Amino acid sequence: MERLSGRVAIVTGSSSGNGRAIALRLAAEGARVLCCDIVPDPRPGGFDDEPTYATHDLIISRKGEAAFQPCDVGEESAVAEAFLAATRKWGAVNAVVLNAGIFHRDVSIADESSQEHDSIMRVNERGVWLGLREAGRTFIRQGGSGRVVCIASIAGLVGLALEPSYCASKGAVVALVREAALDLARHRINVNAICPGFIATAMLQQELADPEYRGQLESLTPWPRLGTANDVAGATAFLLSDDAEWITGSILAVDGGYTCR
Repeated sequence: MERLSGRVAIVTGSSSGNGRAIALRLAAEGARVLCCDIVPDPRPGGFDDEPTYATHDLIISRKGEAAFQPCDVGEESAVAEAFLAATRKWGAVNAVVLNAGIFHRDVSIADESSQEHDSIMRVNERGVWLGLREAGRTFIRQGGSGRVVCIASIAGLVGLALEPSYCASKGAVVALVREAALDLARHRINVNAICPGFIATAMLQQELADPEYRGQLESLTPWPRLGTANDVAGATAFLLSDDAEWITGSILAVDGGYTCR
């Protein structure tokens, strides 16, 4: 199935985890993908498909079209350059996935440092704001139409203990998506968010290695397994496809039912 044939997609945080699975899925559905991250190689110790390959190299090995663009999503000029790189290479940009995000540690708000807060907000909130702004400008300049999916989190929908700045940053993404959807709808630009639940990625590698902790996460998820990056990738591909043409400003929980409680 190639629902995205002929489209050009930018994926941030593409080297590992959800971003990698998303980039691979979009390429499998026919998109040409600009993989954007600090470095091209997957984060060690994760759950990535064929981790000896960089994401763009794996796409190319599977007969897809892809390239890598170094990008610090918190840096305004780097984000602009990523869009220019995709346009120079393939002529236009049609789809954007703002996935890049970080998490430092479990910590009470009473003990979290301002440096930790600023670091998380710079990537998780500012990085999405910069990407959304550049996507909007690019799509409007191209004559309108385009799709953006922002990867938020269940932490943007409900409180998760010991994650103050992470919750704040993902809650900001959820609110920003709703606002940007209103601003950009008249240009036929879709803006939606996905809120993953507990997903087996490198971000949770230490926790998932602990059987007791993993059991706790599994017990919190009504569906009888944890999520995978492919679950997030499938939802993302749908929201970027023509099947989702009249969906904008939606916040889709991909969480095995966690937020139903």
